Amino acid sequence: MLVKFCLPALAAALALSVVTPDGALAQSIAKDDDSILAETLHAEADKGNARAQYNLGMMYISGRGVTQDDAQAIAWWRKAAERGDADAEYSLGRMYTGGRGIAKDRDQAVAWYRKAADQGHGGAQEMLNEMEATGSIK
Repeated sequence: MLVKFCLPALAAALALSVVTPDGALAQSIAKDDDSILAETLHAEADKGNARAQYNLGMMYISGRGVTQDDAQAIAWWRKAAERGDADAEYSLGRMYTGGRGIAKDRDQAVAWYRKAADQGHGGAQEMLNEMEATGSIK
């Protein structure tokens, strides 16, 4: 469903970036497309779509199509993680590790990394290996 809405916008932005060498017009259209994408993701995320929730969190963390907001990114990732999205679990682990938008909490980071790693998430597995190697966890 999301592909139906997002693919035409992406194609238009890519086509215009070829037509406008300075990219100004393409950036303007891409920004509008990001806003449309954010609205579409909001609608799907509100329905409980975990992948939309994760992607909306990515938009909030980067400020693409929405005002950058760490707290909103965390909130959407938490919803997705509670539905078992490994990327969201990993992202929460990163936020707890770095203390971005949330207090640093090694135990929470490890818990989220383990959930993601149990699903085969490579980044989470690497973080756990690194933490074990440095003695951060046992």
